[in-house]
Amino acid sequence: MDFELEEIPLDTAVADLGEHTLVEFEEGRAILSVDGWGRHVAESRTPQNLRLQGTGLDNRLKGVDVERSVGDVAAFARVSEPLRAFRLPTGTVTYEHSLPEGGREGMVPFLLIGSLIAGVGIASVLNGMWQGLGFAIGLVVLVALLGGAILVSMKLAVSGEVSYQVGETRRKLAELTLPLDVEAAGRQVEEVKEEYGRLLTDLAYRIENPALFDAASPATERLTLALFEWDTTVTGLDDAARVALASTIVSSFREARDHAERIGMDHLPAETRGTAAKALKAAQLAQDPNAAPPEREAARRAAIDLLAGLALYYLPTPDEAREALGGRRLKQLPGRSAS
Repeated sequence: MDFELEEIPLDTAVADLGEHTLVEFEEGRAILSVDGWGRHVAESRTPQNLRLQGTGLDNRLKGVDVERSVGDVAAFARVSEPLRAFRLPTGTVTYEHSLPEGGREGMVPFLLIGSLIAGVGIASVLNGMWQGLGFAIGLVVLVALLGGAILVSMKLAVSGEVSYQVGETRRKLAELTLPLDVEAAGRQVEEVKEEYGRLLTDLAYRIENPALFDAASPATERLTLALFEWDTTVTGLDDAARVALASTIVSSFREARDHAERIGMDHLPAETRGTAAKALKAAQLAQDPNAAPPEREAARRAAIDLLAGLALYYLPTPDEAREALGGRRLKQLPGRSAS
């Protein structure tokens, strides 16, 4: 019997999650759990402690803002972009270990105590043979043994394949059947297109985060190619392929946007950054509703002139700057259909 999984948007707030949420990444699956869920999370807006568990993964996050989205939290905890998220029925997270039942728990103290005894013994023998030098060497051996034991213990602490148990039924995460939601996949792609288009029209954002609009940037190239593939092949894809491609587009957009915002104007050639910074300030002033009309008009002209001087293909052209500052929608994105 498979568990009933309810897909939820990646922008779902932590405050609206259940106790356990299945998160799918390109490289595998993990469970995001809310500590103490059921006691106070539902009615409290205070920061919560979360835990992301998967095969070889056990990350704890303390004091997470409940307004943050499950997608952002999962991406931060895993350092990888999530594709989909699902609300799990009430159950427990379990592990399937390669060691016999209870063996893992017994192995950790055995390694630590054994290493300590061995290290002290070696240090004593060497000290008796070579006095101070022998003790120093023995101390190094002790530290090395304990360090190795700690590393192995940490590895054991997150080893084993993660499973989820509901009642008497237990399933490995990789065995859970995820529902195919073709309509949701289509909506997700349209949401990416709309957000990408909105950012394209935001002149200041486009100057400040140019990598998102430069197809020469690897992350943006992946997004552009995925959007192009969707627009040219989606009608011929089966449901599974359509959902998979939509997931790729969503994760590629998040990755490209995060990368662009992280490097900012460092993406620009070094010799152009000073001019770009001036264009950014002018664009921000031109769009400031609190500025006087003459001041805004002067800033608008300055932004257009500065961008014309930069002449970088991924920055707004003077015509695009005029349209954006005039509140008009810019042309379609590469790989984006007019639908």
